[in-house]
Amino acid sequence: MWALMDKLGLPDDQPIENGIISKSIESAQSKIEGHNFDIRKQILEYDDVVNKQREVIYGHRRKVLKKKEIRTEIADILKDEVENISVCSHFRRIGRKMEYPRNSRRDRGSNGETRGA
Repeated sequence: MWALMDKLGLPDDQPIENGIISKSIESAQSKIEGHNFDIRKQILEYDDVVNKQREVIYGHRRKVLKKKEIRTEIADILKDEVENISVCSHFRRIGRKMEYPRNSRRDRGSNGETRGA
């Protein structure tokens, strides 16, 4: 665009009044704004996932810090994870995608309540 304006000898502060050029600029701006919106939307979705993970981790941390005996809590967490890993690896071996089961430890908040489905 700048090269065309230089060839025509138009000053930088002169408005572009050609309909074709104006429409092409509007179209380019619209595409760029749409692309930027999609990027912001993906970042927001990623941020939501990270926040949910942070809530779970801090919930577990609070529970551990409040308890005097945490052996059973850690044993339960390890048992759940080993079961999930073995089930997921089985599904991977047979070529299917495995979702973590509902109401597993991953779906519960720090207070044990089931989070949104």
